[in-house]
Amino acid sequence: MNTDLPSPETLAMIAATVGKRRNARSAVEYAFDLWSLSRDKLIDVVKGKAVAVAIDILKNGASTEDDIPRPTQFPASLSEFKKLIVKGKNDADSRERFKPRSPRKRQT
Repeated sequence: MNTDLPSPETLAMIAATVGKRRNARSAVEYAFDLWSLSRDKLIDVVKGKAVAVAIDILKNGASTEDDIPRPTQFPASLSEFKKLIVKGKNDADSRERFKPRSPRKRQT
């Protein structure tokens, strides 16, 4: 499916929400206009943030490869990984930060 167009379900939902005093065709056309304007605004916001981040990187200096922590040997040991990447206050803190998280199951 083309991602540049809303799904028929999306248009129907928008039309049902905002087009109460319109006939079906007019409501769907209005819904499409709203969707298009919203998409364009979102694209402008995302572009603006990306430009701001790029300018900030240029002003403050981009990080170099020297800034990336490297283990003394490859593959790194788990303790060295925790020290270089996880950066906990101590081993217990590093273990807690690195502990895999499972998504909560919704109760039905």
